[in-house]
Amino acid sequence: MSEVAGDLWLLLINLAGKMKRGDECLPRIRAPENQEMVEDFLESGDRLWGRFKKLLKACEEFMWKAAKREGSRGSIKMGKNSGCEFVDSIFGRDRELEKTESLMQSIRLWNMRFDANCEDILRRPSAA
Repeated sequence: MSEVAGDLWLLLINLAGKMKRGDECLPRIRAPENQEMVEDFLESGDRLWGRFKKLLKACEEFMWKAAKREGSRGSIKMGKNSGCEFVDSIFGRDRELEKTESLMQSIRLWNMRFDANCEDILRRPSAA
């Protein structure tokens, strides 16, 4: 579980870094077709972030259920069990692990395609 969590963390860092770099370089790219390619990658990266947010929202539901069980008479208390429920839901085989792994694979593919298609453009935006 910790290995998958570490991989997800690194993938999200890479995604965020590449998107930030692409966004910062976009105005300096001269060739319209290269600018369009980088824009397309940034849009697809935004969609990946949307999928991640949706996954987090689904896992948050399990966390709230645990918090309600921990609370007393109408009060909601976030505690250790709530956090454990969240982790179990995002990485648990019987919950959202399949969606987590699918998202991770999509981010891996996006990162590889970004490197292959956009890296040269971002290195020399005024030449491209």
